[in-house]
Amino acid sequence: MLRSRFLVVDNLQGGRMRWFLVSSNNRRLGQDVALSDNYSDCRTAALRVKQNRAELKPHLFASDRDGRWAWRVALDDVPLATACRTYLRVRECEYNLSRFLLALEEAEIVEGVRRVGDAGRPLSRSDR
Repeated sequence: MLRSRFLVVDNLQGGRMRWFLVSSNNRRLGQDVALSDNYSDCRTAALRVKQNRAELKPHLFASDRDGRWAWRVALDDVPLATACRTYLRVRECEYNLSRFLLALEEAEIVEGVRRVGDAGRPLSRSDR
């Protein structure tokens, strides 16, 4: 049975990586707030979110630009994860934040790096 999982993705922009938490149907639930220089640092960042899930402090905010809603979670006032998209309604944002937090409980970290092209489509997978 497929469960929620962390994927490390290299977007081919200078070798920088980011983790994404995806649901069992591959929908992106959340992502790292920062890019990592290597696989090890990115994996460590994902583990930090998973291991500290009970202490994460959520924050919902509206964009100044278009008024759409997004969420972020922080540990000791340091942002660790954020929404992958914005939401028209605050209740949609709250719901998707709750899905992210719930998925953290069962999420596994998939080994290796997914490489994606400009359109976000997977190109290959490598083990690092």
